[in-house]
Amino acid sequence: MRTDPGKVFGIVVLLLATLLAMGGTLWTTNASVLDTDPVSYVVVVMLMLFLFIIFSLKENLKLNKNRRAFVIGTLVFVLYLIVLSYSRIGLSSVFATFRIDALIIPLALISFITILFGFSGLRELKYLVVYSLFMSPLILMPLLGQNQAFAVTNAVFVYDVLKSFGVPVTLNGITITSQVNTSISIASTCAPIGTFVALVMFLIPLAYLYEGSFKRKMLWILSGFVLMLVLNFARMFGIAYYWAYYGLTQAIALFHLFAGQILFYVAIIVMFLLATKYGLQIARLRKGQLHQIQVDFARWKKAFGVYWIYVIVLGFVGLLFSLPYLHSVYASPTFFYTNLSTIGQNTIYHAIGLSFADFSSNTIKLKEQNYTETLAILNGSNTNNATYVVATYSNIPLPGAMVSGYSKISSAHSFMLRNGIRLTSVVGYSGNQMFDVNYFAAPLNFSSQYVSVNYEFIKLIGSGAPSCTMLTYRSIGLFNYIESLIYNALNGQLDYSNNGVLCTSYTVASHI
Repeated sequence: MRTDPGKVFGIVVLLLATLLAMGGTLWTTNASVLDTDPVSYVVVVMLMLFLFIIFSLKENLKLNKNRRAFVIGTLVFVLYLIVLSYSRIGLSSVFATFRIDALIIPLALISFITILFGFSGLRELKYLVVYSLFMSPLILMPLLGQNQAFAVTNAVFVYDVLKSFGVPVTLNGITITSQVNTSISIASTCAPIGTFVALVMFLIPLAYLYEGSFKRKMLWILSGFVLMLVLNFARMFGIAYYWAYYGLTQAIALFHLFAGQILFYVAIIVMFLLATKYGLQIARLRKGQLHQIQVDFARWKKAFGVYWIYVIVLGFVGLLFSLPYLHSVYASPTFFYTNLSTIGQNTIYHAIGLSFADFSSNTIKLKEQNYTETLAILNGSNTNNATYVVATYSNIPLPGAMVSGYSKISSAHSFMLRNGIRLTSVVGYSGNQMFDVNYFAAPLNFSSQYVSVNYEFIKLIGSGAPSCTMLTYRSIGLFNYIESLIYNALNGQLDYSNNGVLCTSYTVASHI
């Protein structure tokens, strides 16, 4: 292991700054890899990233003394905040769904590395930056979306092997039926793709740490994947074989619940033990090297001046901008993309109606057709004073958008609410009439599945509709307000007031 002066100190600062910047991202991430949600693999990448940073001590790093690199690193961090603000407001709840917060963390990482180690350090740590991209499931969504297809493949495989052993069974989709007409299903939770991705992502930083050829490292990682595949298939076949002859007893059902986690740990232990068989070794410290590292750390902590404090401050700023994540609505992208039955549609319509509970005594359902519901919120008997609501839903995550046609729109501006939903206000023109139009989209849960409901509130201007005074930087949070200003400025939407925001739309949106 190389111990260039100041390297250890720089790595410690990089570790702390990254931990701070990822505070909200880490806090809002499930700590377990779930069989029911393949995108939950991201927690492995997030946690292993910090080990990856520590393992970077093996690289030839020197603390930066180049002011140009310092300035560029700072500008990259400013870009990170701008991209964060714009994408969080622009994508609304989709930002949390696809973990865009994690996708743009590499920008913060590039900033910290450039300030601490300069451009040469960025070249040395390029693998660290690339690895951090996989903290967002968006990169692997085409693969993760094959979870159900993978389940069918496993069901066919288990069925074929059972038949080869002479077991009298039949197969229908993912369901295997015995001769006594009992059934067992090889569901996507039996062999979730996310588990295999998690194992590969766990092994990559370890392969980086090991000394050895790139080819041997790749072969080692591939062997880990194959081992997990074999172990998991053996588990499915063992359970299915036992079921075919003895029935699915409570004991075997209980084993099924946690066997996947056991096999995950077994695969990791086996790969550790086999690493030397692939010619992989961990570099050891030479005699007296640890003492030299301690001396360098103390000396360079003093020599680096306030630069290290500056990087920590940037990490803390990133933490402040990530704190609103804690209150944002979240739905895994794999919970969408489902076929909606008539019963499901009725459930959604009912849920849409419930979202107007605060106005239920004055709400009238006007029309319900296909994927759209239209309502009117009345104030007395004067229909000119009504607020009309058009709610459409889709079985894919979508940011908010207008659903009605207008000859033109103006005075557009948006606000990010505490729950991570963007509320946008515009003035719409139709014929000789002007309308205050508010719209937003929100994920709606029904029977453990999600749809994205797009709401549009329409009210005739001049009908006595005051702007909603409840919407302030205090009610939506200071950093949500700051990000909203950045988003509006970048879109040329210079109306920073709450003019045109209807209290009905704000109340419904903020209570989802």
